[in-house]
Amino acid sequence: MKILKKWWFWMIVILAIILVWFLINRFSPVGCSSQYNQIDNELKSANYCTVDSDCKVLPLGGTYVEFGCYHYINKEVNGEALYKKMDDYWNRCTKIINDCASAPEAKCENNKCVVKNG
Repeated sequence: MKILKKWWFWMIVILAIILVWFLINRFSPVGCSSQYNQIDNELKSANYCTVDSDCKVLPLGGTYVEFGCYHYINKEVNGEALYKKMDDYWNRCTKIINDCASAPEAKCENNKCVVKNG
């Protein structure tokens, strides 16, 4: 009987440790800040071009609004991979409301995709 009680005790201790680890990792501001910075840096480095046709708009808003309403990125960049990373961030770190208008068209200027005026 003592062996059975010890087994249950250690199982409960292990489950408690796993639960604490999960909660710390899920809601850690340090982890969220690092993840946010990584995504933000990827969005910035995805903005490059040589001609207007290199540019595309990555609409954000909604779930992704913490990263802005839209970003201009190179057409060769995998926008779906960026959305996936932002989904992971949102599921782990934030709950924000969408407050964005439609994104304007993009053009290439000084090797960066920028808003196309008129």
